[in-house]
Amino acid sequence: MASTTSLLDAITRRRTIYDLSATSPIPDSRIIEIVRHITLHVPSSFNSQSARFLVLLHSEHRRLWDRAREVMAQVLPEAVFTTYFAPMITKYRGGHGTVLCFEDRGVVDALATQYDGVIPPREIPPYALWCALEAEGMGANLQHYNPHIDAMVRDTWDLSPDWILKAQLVFGVPANNVRIKKELEKKPVAERVLVRGGISP
Repeated sequence: MASTTSLLDAITRRRTIYDLSATSPIPDSRIIEIVRHITLHVPSSFNSQSARFLVLLHSEHRRLWDRAREVMAQVLPEAVFTTYFAPMITKYRGGHGTVLCFEDRGVVDALATQYDGVIPPREIPPYALWCALEAEGMGANLQHYNPHIDAMVRDTWDLSPDWILKAQLVFGVPANNVRIKKELEKKPVAERVLVRGGISP
């Protein structure tokens, strides 16, 4: 099964979408295949391959956000939790799944020692995964409830302490097929991209 959406189309369409349903246009096996493909082929500094993923689907996805709700209720002021975080966590829980994105601290520390403090970039794997899911008809949003939920995640799924949580990519089909509520303002490309040599734009 191959995506019918090109990479550039997926990049263009990708948006932060919070209202997601617990459905998927593709089988779970395809979701897992995409995560494995990203793991193998997304570049990393000095080929460190430090990215790690935990794919949570269905009841395990809901388990994550039920426990995150408990954790955040303990660490946040009640008014803040009740008015903002609780409703948002309910939205995340309503999705089809979550991919937890980690870095392997052992790999990163070894690289930093070898290359005098160099740290691999952290943004590429989640973004690549987000665009790949978009190409399959999914919507998603990227969360950063770490470090508050780190211990809970590690204990719940028996993960290595070297796996450091960096982000949570929540995904599912956009509710009521609503993908873009409003067009985002774009600054002029001519002010942001310079070309020297070749054909002038």
